[in-house]
Amino acid sequence: MEASRTTILPGQDHFRCLSCPSFLHSRENTGLGYSGFSATSLYGQLIFEEFTPGQAQYAIDNVNADWFAEAVESAESYTEYSAFSASGLYDQLIFEGFTPEQAQHGVNSVQ
Repeated sequence: MEASRTTILPGQDHFRCLSCPSFLHSRENTGLGYSGFSATSLYGQLIFEEFTPGQAQYAIDNVNADWFAEAVESAESYTEYSAFSASGLYDQLIFEGFTPEQAQHGVNSVQ
């Protein structure tokens, strides 16, 4: 088991960090510090990193992320490297797992 996780005991289907008790609240450790993540894309990333579905959901439920700010960060990132129409950027943010409201907020922030 990697140093970033503890053993999950019976009845404990959640996610902890051995080296940092506030792991879930640290953007750098959740991946949120590197780019704008939707809750859906962060969940997928955690599953990819071999966390269990319960652990990944616990992280999403407890990270206290501002998903609207994440949509803005993602929209800014996309528009730095490529030209997008408003509708194209909206569709991309939806594809990335942002809600319609979050995606529209992201689009509005870069226009």
